[in-house]
Amino acid sequence: SDAETHYTALIRCDGGIVLSVERGEYMAAASESAWRIVGERGSLRLTMTGEPRTVVWHDEGTPDRGVVSHAAWEGEDDHAAIHAGPVTDFAAAILTGVPPRTDLHRAMLIQRLTDAIYSSARTGGAVDLP
Repeated sequence: SDAETHYTALIRCDGGIVLSVERGEYMAAASESAWRIVGERGSLRLTMTGEPRTVVWHDEGTPDRGVVSHAAWEGEDDHAAIHAGPVTDFAAAILTGVPPRTDLHRAMLIQRLTDAIYSSARTGGAVDLP
């Protein structure tokens, strides 16, 4: 992997939204590869297992039935294509002249966010992004 062995970051955004991001490798825990997005009215979860059929679940808290889950999206996935997708998209952009899906502006935004996380860890304080 080209990522850190373990990190946790809290990202506070304008408008009061807070993102909690955690990634870990080589941990004393069962292997899991998943995304979970939690909001005020429910959450989305996606387990990335490389299975051909993918389901994005929506979990919603209800007053009468507790947590209710339903499939928000289902589709076929090609695990190799998911990981090769950005490279394939970039190569296609070069060959066709069509802009890539992830443009330089988005890539730089992610890099600025990553740099801010490192800076916050180094200083122990919040870092504002312009």
